[in-house]
Amino acid sequence: ELYAEVAGHYDAKALATLMIAIGQVNFFVPIALIAKPLPGRSFTDPWN
Repeated sequence: ELYAEVAGHYDAKALATLMIAIGQVNFFVPIALIAKPLPGRSFTDPWN
């Protein structure tokens, strides 16, 4: 249902790009919540 509605607005390549972008966000958000990096700090030493 949702796919059919969205497919009417985007071509196949744009729809695939959108799904990949959403998938990447859904992959990295839990990692960021677990790691709790400090803003503005280096990734190599974020907890000092």
